Amino acid sequence: MFLLDGKPLALDRAFTHAGIQYPSNWLRLATPQERAAIGITEAPEPPSWDQRFYWGYDDQGALIPKDLEELKALWSSTTRATANTLLAPTDWLITREADTGTPCPPEIRAWRQSIRDVAALKISAIEACLETSELAGYLTSGGVAIVDPESGETSIDNSNAYGNWPAVPPVETASHDCDYRSFYDALLVSAAYTTIREKATSSSTVLTACVEFIAAIGDAKAGRPNPAAIQACVDLLCAAAQFTEAELAALAEVMTVGGLDQAYTLPTG
Repeated sequence: MFLLDGKPLALDRAFTHAGIQYPSNWLRLATPQERAAIGITEAPEPPSWDQRFYWGYDDQGALIPKDLEELKALWSSTTRATANTLLAPTDWLITREADTGTPCPPEIRAWRQSIRDVAALKISAIEACLETSELAGYLTSGGVAIVDPESGETSIDNSNAYGNWPAVPPVETASHDCDYRSFYDALLVSAAYTTIREKATSSSTVLTACVEFIAAIGDAKAGRPNPAAIQACVDLLCAAAQFTEAELAALAEVMTVGGLDQAYTLPTG
């Protein structure tokens, strides 16, 4: 790095010295002799450190660890949040089962439990760490290197790595059998659509929800349904529009077209 008067100079940033303004590209274009002429020296870059776990280096060059208990609390909370984020796209299947009786696919239910189990194991591993360095090693490890004794080839087993989570299984759900085109055609000529348009003209929140809903249905009509996204758009639209019971009933009637009522739920009341 470059130093001037004992202070580091950032590349590609203008600076002033002895009343002279130097442009942002001066350090890159100047020769070593030109830099030395105004007192610029070079020094090795300071060693880097993972700021998530350490404060930096002490005078002896040893890393200064952050408080272990605070880090454990932070990463345990982060792990729970990650698990909830992974589960969120399939929450609608659990809600649909409770509302309509349509069962959640067993593969999805088993996967959701595996996410909870894995999160619990990760948190247990975090809590078991006795040193900040041990915690950092666990959280940043990409897996264990395994050498094949016959071929000598090395592979990485990341099954126990912190960043590894069970992948959601590919499951065909009832939402894939919906006739989205028929539903949308029926929606456009329905009283429910007229109500939605009226609300969208006076509320930017409803308008935004409509745009997102139409985009999600457009993808579905093109053969790329995203059930979680569609349910989220339905929920967002209903929350923004604050439909009356009669308006919800009209929308529910339209959703029977194409079988969407079997795949998606509307709020009650």
